[in-house]
Amino acid sequence: MIEGTDQTEQLRKLNGEIAATKEKLKLEEQRCIAIEERYKGRIKVLEEEIRKGQAERRKLHNEVQELRGNVRVFARIRPFLPGDGVDDDARP
Repeated sequence: MIEGTDQTEQLRKLNGEIAATKEKLKLEEQRCIAIEERYKGRIKVLEEEIRKGQAERRKLHNEVQELRGNVRVFARIRPFLPGDGVDDDARP
């Protein structure tokens, strides 16, 4: 019967360890869930900042393109036409 008592004691000890390990696991899961929730909020904030930055970049890019076009139009030089009253060797 001594063997049965030792085995029973070992089973109790192992069951206690299993219960303690399950409790630790549950606590770690809760901790991970809390961390995940905290980072989800931070991710949303960062994604919104990215969207705003991209919108600003597109706006500025379009503005630069428009200004380049305006400069081209402003600085465009056409050749003199015969009716302009300018000699052939005149510089524009």
